Amino acid sequence: MNNTKKVILTILAIAVVLGVFFGINSYFQGSDLDKTIYITIIDDTTGEVLMEKSKFTTEKATLGDFLEENKEKLDVKMTDTQFGRFLDGLLGIETADMTNGPWWMYSYKSTEKGLDMKIGEAPGVDSIGLNDGDEIEFHYTIMSGM
Repeated sequence: MNNTKKVILTILAIAVVLGVFFGINSYFQGSDLDKTIYITIIDDTTGEVLMEKSKFTTEKATLGDFLEENKEKLDVKMTDTQFGRFLDGLLGIETADMTNGPWWMYSYKSTEKGLDMKIGEAPGVDSIGLNDGDEIEFHYTIMSGM
C-alpha cells in the first residue's frame, strides 16, 4: 500500500508539473491564424517617433517570425544567439555598443491574453506569441526598464 501511494503521488506530481508547464507555455504562444498587430517605433535618443501604431497583418505566431517576415520593410537586423534571436536594428538604426547601449527594447500589450508588459518585462522576440490586436512598441533606448 505504501509503494502504491508513492507511485500515485509521483504520477500526480508529474501531471501537475506538466500542466503548469504547458499552461504557461500556451499563455505566451500566439495563434497561426491571420491577425492584425500594431507596431510603434520610437528613437528615444532623439525623441523621434519613426512609426506610430502602424497596422500589419500576419499569420506568424511569434514576434521574431513577424520581424523576419518584415525584414526588408522594417530594415530588421537580428543576431542568432543561444537564447534565440536578438534584435540589433530597426529602420536603419542599429545598436553599436552592446555594453553601454542604446539598444532596441520593446513593450508588448495583448488584450486577448490580458498582458501589458513594459520595456524590460517582455521575453525575447522568439518567446512572445502574437495574437489579434496586439500592440508592440519598440524603443531605441539606454533604459532597460528594470
